Amino acid sequence: MPNFSGYRERMAEITGFSDTVTDELHHVLEHLEGNHGDTLVFIADATAPSSNPWVNEVEVVELDPDGMVLDLIGPHGKLRHDVEFTTPLSGMMDLQAQLFGLLTQARTANPDAPLTSIEEEIQGRATIRTHVVTVAARREVSPSMVEITLAGLDEVEVRGGDEFWYLMIPPEGAPDAISDGFSMGDIESMPEDRQPHGASYTTRRRRPEQGEIDLWIHTHHDTGVAGWAASAEPGDTVALWGPRDAYQPPPDTTHHLLVIDETGVPAAAAIVESLPNDHPATIVAEIADAGHELPIETNAATTVHWVHRADGRPLADVIAGLDLDVEGLYAFGAAESRDISAVRRHLRRDLGMSADAVHMTGYWRRTVT
Repeated sequence: MPNFSGYRERMAEITGFSDTVTDELHHVLEHLEGNHGDTLVFIADATAPSSNPWVNEVEVVELDPDGMVLDLIGPHGKLRHDVEFTTPLSGMMDLQAQLFGLLTQARTANPDAPLTSIEEEIQGRATIRTHVVTVAARREVSPSMVEITLAGLDEVEVRGGDEFWYLMIPPEGAPDAISDGFSMGDIESMPEDRQPHGASYTTRRRRPEQGEIDLWIHTHHDTGVAGWAASAEPGDTVALWGPRDAYQPPPDTTHHLLVIDETGVPAAAAIVESLPNDHPATIVAEIADAGHELPIETNAATTVHWVHRADGRPLADVIAGLDLDVEGLYAFGAAESRDISAVRRHLRRDLGMSADAVHMTGYWRRTVT
C-alpha cells in the first residue's frame, strides 16, 4: 500500500518570523488552500496573466516578510510565480491585508468574473443575525463529547447539511455580557474583559417548531467554549451567530466521502441522515480510541471506518487505502488542518478530483514544536 505521510508533512517554507507567528501563518495558508483555492487562482490569474486559463490550483510554497512564491498547478504541470508584497509582513494580520489587497487588484482587473468564495463570504456576513438563546439541557454523548440543547431559536431558516454557527459564551466574571439585544457587532465596542469567548459548531439536530437546536461540543480542553460546555447548566444565556454552511455537492453527485475527526462528526452525521436510504456514503472518522465512538444513524448504503488516533495512522493513508470510484464522488471533510490538507491533496492530485468535488476544512491546528 502506498504511504502518503509525505503529504501530511508538506508545508510552505516560511522564514523571517518567530515560531509563534510562523505557526499562525501556516494555519492561514492551509485554510486558504483548503477552503478558498478559487480565490488564490483568481489572484494568480491577475498577477500572472500568462497562467490563464490552464491553472486550476495554487499552492503557496514559500513565504517571507517581503513576498511569497506560488506554484500554479494545472493539467500541463506547474509554473513557479513570485508575488511581492507592497509592505513587509510582521504577522498574520499583515498577510491577510496583503491578500485582500491582491484580491482587490484582481477584481479591478477582472470586474465581470464570478465572485470568489471569500467575496461571497464577505457579502453574506453582512446579513447574518445574532440570536440570544438559553441552555435547555446538557448530556454526555461520549467521554469527550457533550450535547448542548439551546432554546429560543425562532423563525430561523434550516440549511441542513453542515449548517454551523458561531457560539458565544460570556467571559468568566461577566455573566451579563450576553443578554437580550446583544449582537455580534457589539463586540468591537465592548471592554476586553467583557468580550464573549466563541467557537464554531455544527448543528447536530434542529427542531424548528420548538425553536431548539442540539450542538455536539468536543470537550478537548478546559478553557473557552469547550470548558464551558463541560459544566453548562440549564438557563445559561449564550448567543449564536448564523447559520452558515459550506456543504454544496454538485448536482451530479452519486456518492459521498466524509472525512472527519471528532469536530466534524456532527456534520457527517447530519449529512448522512439527510441522504436517501440508497445513496452510498463512506465515513472515515478519526477518534481517540474505541471508547469514543459516537452514535451515527446509518443505513445499508453507509459505511463507517473508525480510525483510532492512538494507532498513529494518518488520515491520508487511510483514504489512500480505500477503493474509491471518483466518478460522481463528493468529498467533504473537517479535521486537524494539516491532516485534512493532506487528504485534500491526495484526492485532488492523485485521484484527479475537481475542486468543486472536494471541500476539506481545517477546524483546528496541532501545535508545532
